[in-house]
Amino acid sequence: MVFVENAIKKVGVYNNGIAIMDKGLKINEIESVYKIKNGERTNIYLSKVTVNAEGTAFTVEGAAWGEMYEYVYKYDSSLSTVPTIKYSVPMNLEAQVEVNANTIKQHSDLLTSLVDQINSLKEQIDNPKRIVAGPFDISCTPGTAFSVVLTAANTKDFSSRKFTVIYNTSEVTVKDLCAATSTLETTVCNPTGTNISIIKNEPGIIEFIVYNPVEVGMSWSGAVNTIVFTPKSGVTKARITYIAE
Repeated sequence: MVFVENAIKKVGVYNNGIAIMDKGLKINEIESVYKIKNGERTNIYLSKVTVNAEGTAFTVEGAAWGEMYEYVYKYDSSLSTVPTIKYSVPMNLEAQVEVNANTIKQHSDLLTSLVDQINSLKEQIDNPKRIVAGPFDISCTPGTAFSVVLTAANTKDFSSRKFTVIYNTSEVTVKDLCAATSTLETTVCNPTGTNISIIKNEPGIIEFIVYNPVEVGMSWSGAVNTIVFTPKSGVTKARITYIAE
């Protein structure tokens, strides 16, 4: 028989633990856990990870609320939709040779399919698309804050994409690096309750990473972050450039 490992990789924000999204595929075994901060991944020893009795959530010893973690877990193989190749053993040599040939072909076809998927993923990693949006001239009122909603469309690899926002310091100042939270984010941080990591905030340039894994064969579109700017005195038009890579 040929088996394909049944595992799921996700990113979650710690809130008295991390609950899995698909309760139908419960945790059978935690394979790895990484803490993500400022774009860096730190391995967590599995001895510090505890799965609840229901297999629907886990805790990390010493973890704090709002921290971001990437995790991989295995679920019960009986729940998998991946087929298992079965074969019977005949009683004569000629039939045995034929069955062996068919089995080898089945294995070869499965391996070819897996290799194609791996090569597709490698192509996405080695050659990420770099998209430059703008510059945009945004009408504004001096002293009145305005929001810039940053979006992405039809993205197939969203496990750790970097976004850069470029602005003119003579036109605007940054009021909030992530409007999705109730607090004003003005420094490098991981905004609480989001999958965003702000890795740079320097005059004229903002960089952040979004962790939002997309299942193989699927794509994602939507808003990734909202940044709030305040126009300076006399400024009625601000120029913003947005880069995704």
